[in-house]
Amino acid sequence: MRCWKARSQISTYLDDELRAEGRHAVEEHLADCTTCRLLNVSLASLQQTLGEMRDNDKVIPGEVAARITAVLAAQLTA
Repeated sequence: MRCWKARSQISTYLDDELRAEGRHAVEEHLADCTTCRLLNVSLASLQQTLGEMRDNDKVIPGEVAARITAVLAAQLTA
C-alpha cells in the first residue's frame, strides 16, 4: 500500500469502519512507514482529545435528541 492510499483510509481506520483486509493493509503500511505512523498517532490523539471535550448528552433537549436520532436512523436505512 502506498502512502496516499493509507492516508485516504486513516479516518475510516480510526473510526473502526474498515473491513478486515483493509484494516490489515493499513496496519502493515503503518508498521513500515514512519511518516504515516506519526500522522496516525497524531490523528488518534486529536480524536481522543476532541472526544474528551464533548458535552454530555444531557445538555441537548430530549426533543432535539429524538429528532436527530430519527434523521440519522432514516439516513442509515436509506
